[in-house]
Amino acid sequence: MPTVVDHLDTAKILQERRDFDYSKRIIELDPARSADAAPLTVLLKKLNKTTVDTAEFRWFEGYRNPRWVKFSGSDEDSPGATLALGTDEGKLVRENELLKVPRTGEVMLVRTINGDNITVVRGYGTTAPTPLKQNEPLLILATAYQENSVPGRMKITQPVKVYNYVQIIKTPITISGTAAAEKQVAEPRERLRLQRKASVEHLLDIEYAIWFGEPKEDLSAGPDGPQRSTGGVLYFARDNILDVKSENGGALTYELFEQWLEEAMKYGSKTKWLFASSRLLTVFDILAEKKLQVERGEDTYGVAIRRWVSNHGNINIVHHPLFEGEEYGHMGVLIDLDVEDLGLVHLPGRDTRLRLNVGERARDGYLDVYETDVGLRFPLSKCHGVITGVETAA
Repeated sequence: MPTVVDHLDTAKILQERRDFDYSKRIIELDPARSADAAPLTVLLKKLNKTTVDTAEFRWFEGYRNPRWVKFSGSDEDSPGATLALGTDEGKLVRENELLKVPRTGEVMLVRTINGDNITVVRGYGTTAPTPLKQNEPLLILATAYQENSVPGRMKITQPVKVYNYVQIIKTPITISGTAAAEKQVAEPRERLRLQRKASVEHLLDIEYAIWFGEPKEDLSAGPDGPQRSTGGVLYFARDNILDVKSENGGALTYELFEQWLEEAMKYGSKTKWLFASSRLLTVFDILAEKKLQVERGEDTYGVAIRRWVSNHGNINIVHHPLFEGEEYGHMGVLIDLDVEDLGLVHLPGRDTRLRLNVGERARDGYLDVYETDVGLRFPLSKCHGVITGVETAA
């Protein structure tokens, strides 16, 4: 029996009859620009992207000859001619090489080497010898040969071999033929909407992999073939680590940050990129009293940066929204993007691609997939750095 009403308002109209005003788009929770959501991937694709010929790729890293050894014996009562060096440090010095004691200014001449024990001439310069202390650092200066002498043995560091793998990342999109053909109220072309959404998720997959991944090659993964994962930045960045929580209870001071930059900026370019969590950005704003300048331009490839100018060099600070949680939400990673060969690698023809309708022919629907074969080449750890445990500014 029909309903009888004495007046009509929106509550009494059958809801099925109402033509609701829908936005033409589905408003995503995180529609961030790719440059902001995955800044390292965007920068490396712009700067350094190369192909490799094999799924396992390698590189060699060369280092300068070490310039420091240490006296590992007990505190001397009087200057001695035979000195014990640290383990395996005897091979770092040569006969006729001069060693200097920074604390006292004394210079010594190395006469003979027997394993990690060396015989020296104390007080070889103008500074008189003084007893050494245990673990006293000794600076290697240079050789000082006699006239008409024959040169001694060569000393040079061997390159270090480093490896990583190409990881296959896939993001599938599956939709039935009926759903693809049906008109939707919002985003009427549903397959295209899913492709756009999948492209963002795929980009984030790459970003997470090249930050947090560890290298692995599983040759017995199953009948489909080997399975590999690529090592990320945090796997390779092993030097210049500052744990602010351990050092100062989580309180970052201007002085502590500058002291960290002393080592982190010692090698490589004088302009580096610091990818920072939200908490670290807050602390920087407090320390700099809001003097950090926000910039976005051609020289930053569309990535918004804050510039920190230091006597050690210039720091481009980038907010990284994926640095979150108890461990990563208090962190920043300093990267020298000018290091030779640093960048993303992929096999020929295997960079990011969208493959359309790769499902079974008999399927009444579509299976599209984004695929990327990607690896990270990240040389020279000493050119980079990591700061962790930042909670407050002090």
